[in-house]
Amino acid sequence: MTLTRVNSNDHPELYQLIGPIEELYQLVPIGQIDVSSDYVNYQLIGPIHAINDAVFYNTLALSNQLEAPIQLLAIEGPPLFQLVGPVPRLARIRCRFANDSHKLVDLVWTDNNHRMYRYAKLAHTDFIDITTFEGHQWVFCDALDGELNSLNPGRVKKFIASVHQNSHRRRLRVSAISSVEGLTLKRVILRLLASKIFDHWNSTDCCDCRSIGLFLESLRLPVCIQIQLANFLISCILYQFKFDSNRSNIGQKCLFDGLPLIHFPFSFTALFMLNPSVNKIRFSKDELDKILRNADEQRDFPALLRSLGQLAFRPTDGFSLPSSALSQMASHFASLSPFSAFHWANGLFALLPSAENYANSEVLIVSLLRSLVDNVPLLNANKLRAFVKTEISRQCVSFWQIGKAHLASALTLCVLRILLMELSYLEAIQNGVCRVDLIAEAQNIWSQMLSADELLKVDPGAFLRLSSSLFHSALGLDYPLTNPLEANIVVCLKKCSNEMGSENGLGKCDSLYCASLFDLLSAHLATFCQILPGDVCRAMFEFLIAHSERDNLEILLKQLAKNSAIRCGECCEKVFRSLCDLPMPSPFNLEEIWSIETKSSGKKETQAQKIDESQLSWASLLSLSDECLANSLVGVSNAKIESIVLSADFAVFQPEICLRLLISLMKIKRTLVIPFRCEFVHLILAEEAPKSRSLEFGAKLLEMHAHSADSDAFPVKSDFVSFCLAIFQPIDQLDCDQCAKRDFLLAELSFLRALFSVLPHLLTSFAPLIVQLLPDFFVSSNFYRRTLREWPESRFADRLEHSLALLCREIVRRKKCFNKLLPFVISSSLTGDRELCFPMYLLFSALDENDLALLSSNLSAAEKLKFSRLKVQFYASNKIIG
Repeated sequence: MTLTRVNSNDHPELYQLIGPIEELYQLVPIGQIDVSSDYVNYQLIGPIHAINDAVFYNTLALSNQLEAPIQLLAIEGPPLFQLVGPVPRLARIRCRFANDSHKLVDLVWTDNNHRMYRYAKLAHTDFIDITTFEGHQWVFCDALDGELNSLNPGRVKKFIASVHQNSHRRRLRVSAISSVEGLTLKRVILRLLASKIFDHWNSTDCCDCRSIGLFLESLRLPVCIQIQLANFLISCILYQFKFDSNRSNIGQKCLFDGLPLIHFPFSFTALFMLNPSVNKIRFSKDELDKILRNADEQRDFPALLRSLGQLAFRPTDGFSLPSSALSQMASHFASLSPFSAFHWANGLFALLPSAENYANSEVLIVSLLRSLVDNVPLLNANKLRAFVKTEISRQCVSFWQIGKAHLASALTLCVLRILLMELSYLEAIQNGVCRVDLIAEAQNIWSQMLSADELLKVDPGAFLRLSSSLFHSALGLDYPLTNPLEANIVVCLKKCSNEMGSENGLGKCDSLYCASLFDLLSAHLATFCQILPGDVCRAMFEFLIAHSERDNLEILLKQLAKNSAIRCGECCEKVFRSLCDLPMPSPFNLEEIWSIETKSSGKKETQAQKIDESQLSWASLLSLSDECLANSLVGVSNAKIESIVLSADFAVFQPEICLRLLISLMKIKRTLVIPFRCEFVHLILAEEAPKSRSLEFGAKLLEMHAHSADSDAFPVKSDFVSFCLAIFQPIDQLDCDQCAKRDFLLAELSFLRALFSVLPHLLTSFAPLIVQLLPDFFVSSNFYRRTLREWPESRFADRLEHSLALLCREIVRRKKCFNKLLPFVISSSLTGDRELCFPMYLLFSALDENDLALLSSNLSAAEKLKFSRLKVQFYASNKIIG
């Protein structure tokens, strides 16, 4: 028998808070192993080990070898016991885990990687029967902070021997008992106070700074006890986070689960923010990668929201995500396919109604939606663009009307980005799209967003007015700014600039609104400098400087100096004169900016003078850069350039330089028609592999002679195409660096697109050869999409997929030339992707039922599985589209 008593005279003021504590201690008999009973009885006994950063893995080892588990009933956690591989005989052990202690304990199983899974939460006298195996590691943890009831080292060998001898005919009883060693008054008080605080959190419907602060103040704890209590609370939260980050009250109310964040008093806040373990929970790159991957694979967006909410735990500043987390999510979104991006947007948007009453949830969802739209390649994301223009635009109006300007401004940026992108690029890349129709659609969407006159009144910072001026500028229209409206915009911008220290700030959610306004102005700075009046322009720069971080301010000012649109005339003077009067941080001054501007102006004055046409020769053109070449050829006739090219001796110069000059001439002089020369073939043969410039030159040559009336200028087009196609090589057979391989891939796709657009009558004869070339592009696109996930390298994967999509679009338009060949392209291009990429979707759209049946019947089992997965996604995509 053992009984440890505590001395209440050490801290009488604390002893009075909790009353007598003798009832906390119980007389606990030390258990013995009884091999004669039906149960082999063994009680865990030992000191409790204090922990702060992680749970000390003190385990019950039944043998040295960890065998494969079998699936059994689990009260909490994932299904851990799964039958994997053969199970050896006599390996199973029937265990009864009982709680003989006077506190709540967790029954925890530990896997090979020391990851802990809670199987049950046992109160006093509770037990659970589980069939386990020799070598499995089980432990009892305190349910409050995860402290362990450790093994008595002297009894381990005897216990293991008994298990091996009797495991096939007896059941094992393992129990947790109360430890009575090493307890002090301070330790007991901390546990009682922590229990009271957690009970208060669990019983309070709305936990805020005031209620928690009043509760802690009522305890009147000394400062030293406050600090120790804060550290103890941290250890409790860290333990709860292991199992209850998605379900427990602590995970919900303290870390984030759609409920308001708890704001601790200052001393607790400081300890929470400085604790390395809490910071590790708040943001871990590997953990965030895992969260995003799980969201991609399982489409469990509520779980994603809870996990990211835990990363955003910032009690002092309110809700916000770390900048490193935002940049990592931006890289992840940039790697998504158009279909995945649409599913992300749809899944996140579906969470908004359930998060209506929780501001932090709404902020997180809107931040994710905006990051998604900002980073996903939008040219091929047709469904995502349509979703933003319909659902998200309607949600924008709703947010503006109910006064949630911080959320409405972020979503308005998404809609504005889509509209500006389509007005700038969509006409050039999609067939049958007229600019008049694009303008009409954009005006209709924007007018619906601003249909209610009160929207401009509820906008606290002129965000809608500035967005409207930018939108009308993209349409080529003037957005009239009257004197009262101009003055109102200036006042609103000044209000946003001074909101941190002003009593008339925008409210508690103004940081997101100001961030959206800052991104709007900085992203379209050159346009705003040209369309805004002087007073508004000055207020705009005052706002930008006020909200720029110190490390970003210098970058902002240098961008102003280097922007060609801002350097022009009166606009330049207006910008820099307005900056001169603004308060600037100490390390920055405008003299450096003016010197950059002076150097830029001097560079313009010292540009190369135009060369006399009589002095032009092939050698003189080779010595000029592309910029000087364009200036020198101003006013030079096409006949003169043709004569120079025809008289040039290519053998004297390096082939790469000659090819570069020929390509530059074709780009600068678009109406130039150079007759075909046999020396062009010698140039292509002389270039070292990979012949990227040769393929680019071949594509430009085909485009040049596409509409030429002189058929004699290029009489051997078919032979030249065959010659260029013979240059194509699989990417894995090239002996060069990665940059050269990437350029060669893009050059190959560029040549094939030129062939489709210029010589469609030759496609029937070249179709079998083109079909053999296509699978290499799909394999390469899949490889670079998986490997190049970080920006800016990931942009090449986007370019490659975009070029491949344009080629597949041409194939679909002329699918008659590829009669019965497209199924073989798909069968050779299956890469095992779980996502249906857009180029593959285009090829699927060209197949009929006979082609699909041909594929299903002639593929191997492994390839048929890949095909069936993509086929299901294709049909699902068609349902969504139409």
